[in-house]
Amino acid sequence: MARLRPVILILILTALAGYAASAENAKVCDHCKQVINGSYVVIKKGDKTFYLCKSCMERAKQSAPSCSLCGQKITGSYSKVERDGETIYFCGDCVKNAPRCKKCKIPIKAGQEVCARCARLLPTCTLCHKYITGSYKNFADGSRFCEDCEKLPRCDWCQHPYKPGTGIKLGGGTICP
Repeated sequence: MARLRPVILILILTALAGYAASAENAKVCDHCKQVINGSYVVIKKGDKTFYLCKSCMERAKQSAPSCSLCGQKITGSYSKVERDGETIYFCGDCVKNAPRCKKCKIPIKAGQEVCARCARLLPTCTLCHKYITGSYKNFADGSRFCEDCEKLPRCDWCQHPYKPGTGIKLGGGTICP
């Protein structure tokens, strides 16, 4: 038995040395401050490196905001806009690929001209019904026309623009329909 003791002692010391070496290399979660056992996520921001254990990363994903356009949870790069006391989030893909509001330039869904806020605030053209994002002319009767419609032919009676081919010939002039 006396001979086994040094062997056991060597095995114990070897195990402890291995434990000490692995403890030096062990990653600590920057959120929960626990030693990370298993998979983890590395986040590099500038010259700093952060480590998140799997459970903290899952909790972060669950509490992450959703993109206002695509509805996906934001896990990577994003942009946010503060409007009327509300924070609106956009994921990196939507910021990069989505069309922009003609007035305020934030990302919007395909097929839209302007964002919901600008839609509430912007006037629409009386003739083409598009949102007026540039200059426009107000008429006494409340009509307003966008820059594109301002270039169309004019009614000889009220001076409103009208779509080509829709004017009514009357006497020596043309009036709007």
